[in-house]
Formats: sequence, C-alpha cells, structure tokens
Amino acid sequence: MIRIGILSDTHLASATNDFRRTIEREFRDVSMIFHAGDMTAIEVYDYLSGWKLKSVQGNMDEFNIKSILPDKRVEVIEGKRIGIMHGRGSPNGIENLVLKEFQDVDV
Repeated sequence: MIRIGILSDTHLASATNDFRRTIEREFRDVSMIFHAGDMTAIEVYDYLSGWKLKSVQGNMDEFNIKSILPDKRVEVIEGKRIGIMHGRGSPNGIENLVLKEFQDVDV
C-alpha cells in the first residue's frame, strides 16, 4: 500500500529547521508527497524533492517554481486517478471549479 502525504500553502521563504522537523516527523511513513501549490520558494521544492514529490504551482509561487510545475496534474496511483491543483478565485464555488477541471478522476 502506498501512503501519500498531502500539503499545500506552505508559504515559506526557505525550508526552515522547524519545517524540516515537522515534515520528517509527520511524513516519515509516506511513499510520496503531493503538494497542491504555494510552496513560494525553490528551496522548499528542492527539500521536498527528497521524497517522490508530485506538485503543482500555486498563485503565490516564484517564477522559478512556476516554470517547472504544471498548474494541474493527474497521477495514477494503484489504479486510481488523482487530480491535483491549487484553488483560485473565491472559495464560493470551488467545488464546481475542481469538478470542471477534473472530469475523469477518482479522487
């Protein structure tokens, strides 16, 4: 069984020691990490890349992150299609936005 750690909106300028300790403690048993955008700094991306990282860009990410990450992605994990994206706009209607973006996913 694959265990996936999921996070988003870290909004960090660097991978601080506290962040590293928290990730290593909370995600010690995960096989991969999904980050749903707004890492904001390439150092955080570089650190999380030590795991099997699947990430998308957020609206607050630096250009160097946006240039290497898609705005949305679909990953197939153990036969399940999992959609990942960062929200945008008003929280009202976000469910409809996500459903429109991912017509053919399981999660």
